[in-house]
Amino acid sequence: MTVDLVSPRPDLVFLKRRLPVPTSSQMQPKSSPLNLSAPTERAADSLNLSAPSSDSGSLRITSNSIEEVLHKKPSVTTQAVLTLEAPVVRLNSRQASMGALRASGVASFGWQDRQKNGGIVNNPKGSTNFVTKEGITRKAPTEITYEVPSFVNRPVVAFYEDKFVMNLRHFRELRRVGLEAKPGEDILITLLDGKTITVNTANGNQIAYLSVINNEIEIRVERVDVSLNETFNFITEVTS
Repeated sequence: MTVDLVSPRPDLVFLKRRLPVPTSSQMQPKSSPLNLSAPTERAADSLNLSAPSSDSGSLRITSNSIEEVLHKKPSVTTQAVLTLEAPVVRLNSRQASMGALRASGVASFGWQDRQKNGGIVNNPKGSTNFVTKEGITRKAPTEITYEVPSFVNRPVVAFYEDKFVMNLRHFRELRRVGLEAKPGEDILITLLDGKTITVNTANGNQIAYLSVINNEIEIRVERVDVSLNETFNFITEVTS
């Protein structure tokens, strides 16, 4: 028994209005040839993936440009010598967080923490008198006001066996440190990886000035006029 599914049944009124069923030839999809030719000028202008021209005025930010912005100051590769002509280097976040920073030839240092409390600490094995190249004699200050910040009974900055030592694990507790050299000596700063920084002190007229900037330490040569504290105001009054 065959079932006629095409002809409408007269007893079913709603089926009389059905659309005619397309034939097999009409159901074949119409294929159009694939155009692999070059795109038209209008299509090519709609999406431009080529490199921007030099005069396009667009701002391109790359990893190299970001690195240049963050590290404008010279870094320490093997050794550096700081003078007034080349006065600054910067320790990156890795160099500033490993072990300790040691400096020889230091007679006294001034320090200031993040709360702007500070003071002066003299080398117990050093001389307290300084003679500048102009023949001016000055005495290192002996006043110590606030105590240096300490962690597990270890101060962040201190003298150990005639050397200045900064504990880099907690260096972010400080804002700045000034190192004054012994008479006639330069300051030699040594990092954990053996890299060195020599600070030319010009016979006592220049100091090594350390500034904490985010996760880095900037070391700079600065001139000192009268004394370490009078020039840079490290000593602060203790408030009750």
